[in-house]
Amino acid sequence: MVSATSDHNPFSDITFRAFSQFVEQNFSSKVSLATVLVVLFTTTSNPDLLNLHARQQNPVQEECGQTISGWMKALACALEEKLGNDVDRFFKESEYKRNMQSNQVNSAISITLNTLSKVLKFYPYDAYGKRQKALKPVSKKEIEPAYVVCPTSMECQTVSCKGQYFLLDTRNCDVSLAGRPPEDLGRLGSC
Repeated sequence: MVSATSDHNPFSDITFRAFSQFVEQNFSSKVSLATVLVVLFTTTSNPDLLNLHARQQNPVQEECGQTISGWMKALACALEEKLGNDVDRFFKESEYKRNMQSNQVNSAISITLNTLSKVLKFYPYDAYGKRQKALKPVSKKEIEPAYVVCPTSMECQTVSCKGQYFLLDTRNCDVSLAGRPPEDLGRLGSC
């Protein structure tokens, strides 16, 4: 018997509204899109660490459970270093990072990352603490950008054309697309 399973989890199907509410509830109103994306991709790019963290949150028999594991604290530390000065905008104004000690900052970031992993449904346990399946790397296929092959200059550089813009006047089927697998090209339609 042969079975094929994906070696990747699909990208989260969380609604934009739910994600937006999470950002509003957990970050400063001055947080940049770049910071939010770094936090999102940091979370979805570390499935092995999240598996280890979740396992410590769900102890069996003689084990002691941990709300925030050393694994999550390590991820929070790496994220804090990555964000640099932008880490201040990570916190809501009421939390004021300036008044927090280093370990409190790390714990606050850890709690937010833990919450985000659960909001994204990127957590290997159900609500009852029963292990479902280990997390796999997240596929980025659903969020890959679309590319079109085009000139790098936005206007003609010759003296005779006097800096006129480039006009694309062609049928859709003749437009060059970059990064598209050959099997996808047939879906563009005929001319």
